[in-house]
Amino acid sequence: IVCVAALGVVGLSACVDGEDTSDAASAGAAGKVGVAGASGAGTAGHSGGANAAGKAGASGAVAGGAGGTAGAAGKAGTGGSAVGGNAGTGGAGAAGKAGAGAGGAGAGAGGAGGSSGGGAGAGGGAGSGGAPSSACLEEAAYASLLTLSTAALCVTRVVTTDSSVSGTTPSWGAHGGPLTSSSSPSKPTEVELVRWKLPTTAVGAATADKTTVKPSGLPGGMIFWGAAVDAAPLDGTLLSYSTPGGAFAGEVLLFSSDGATEKSRAQVNGFFSGVALPGATPRLVYTGLSTLASVAPAGVQAGLWAGDYCGGLVSACAPTTHVGAWGTASGPVVTDGAGAVFVDQSTFGGDHEIRGFTADALRTTTPGDGASLRKNTNFLSSQAAMGPSGGDEGWLFVAESDPATFAALPVSAVRYSAGSPVAGATVSPAISPAKAGASLALFGDGASLWIAVDTATGGAFVEVRRK
Repeated sequence: IVCVAALGVVGLSACVDGEDTSDAASAGAAGKVGVAGASGAGTAGHSGGANAAGKAGASGAVAGGAGGTAGAAGKAGTGGSAVGGNAGTGGAGAAGKAGAGAGGAGAGAGGAGGSSGGGAGAGGGAGSGGAPSSACLEEAAYASLLTLSTAALCVTRVVTTDSSVSGTTPSWGAHGGPLTSSSSPSKPTEVELVRWKLPTTAVGAATADKTTVKPSGLPGGMIFWGAAVDAAPLDGTLLSYSTPGGAFAGEVLLFSSDGATEKSRAQVNGFFSGVALPGATPRLVYTGLSTLASVAPAGVQAGLWAGDYCGGLVSACAPTTHVGAWGTASGPVVTDGAGAVFVDQSTFGGDHEIRGFTADALRTTTPGDGASLRKNTNFLSSQAAMGPSGGDEGWLFVAESDPATFAALPVSAVRYSAGSPVAGATVSPAISPAKAGASLALFGDGASLWIAVDTATGGAFVEVRRK
């Protein structure tokens, strides 16, 4: 018996048999919003990752080009400067922007080029300060955090933080790094956004860039819900909140990425998770309990919703419409950045089911029922997709918990075809925490899977890619 007093329970503030929604750090965000009146906590869940943004540029070369053929003595640049000086006949090239080694260090006869950390090739600049090489790391670099159970994947980055990250519902930010959000009981109407700036090395510490967002006119008792999502097609950051009980009335809010300017807001019941699809007219796809409106919508209708963004969240050009429902509780929505969208819904005491849609289908008024990719009685806590690439199928990663004990299960993966996301082979387990039962929070940038995991001294973000 669990006494819940957080959003995600249908018939809030009641003691029910169900998931302990207070354990955000181990099960992700609080349980899902269910249809009012039912008697159970919804499935735990993280919001889906944002549309891929700021993908890392090609990393600078690790070793500089070979030193130039000996030129006239003294042409190496002043004292072996970081730029590398002018080469003789085969110069080291311009210094890499942020991701590469220092420029040539050699001086004296022999021209530029210098030491083995010579000037990087052009490139190396990534969204958040330069991307390191995508070479697979040795297992020792991440063994204390997780293990991989398939030889098709490898860990390419391990980035540490000075604070917990697994319970903050991470997403991929437009700055080219993880974005987390949280609010505190002492300041419930404010949201702290943390844009984690990645180091230029494959293993290193992230830098926290914090912003406080203070929406106006929020009602008492409201709860910020789900992830903050950098919605590049909408040129801003999406936040949402709901109020306990009844229709779970609330709003979805669009702020400038610096949190200083409110760009748009809309009334909605039980907004849970959403993504913005790019296009001449961007389209917002989300799970929740109602359409978006300028006044509080009446009633609740669980399911998947979609609507065009025409300068505001409440659009006269194409109001949000109900796409479909295959459960009574909302789950996360994620995209792989390659034209596929994955949506989870569940029924308390029954199954959760993930369905895949093409983004093109969701831009129409008749997208169909989608393709079922995974269905079982576990609780889904988060999911993330790594799109198809170079003839290789896509990967849909799924983090679930046991419906009886609520303990986190190892991450499974469903392979899916390019184009229409039809389910292929299941890899289970694909990734396991180093500590049995520990939570792994999943999000992605389209090309990579990212995993947030807590450590004894804070947290870590781990990047996983296909080999």
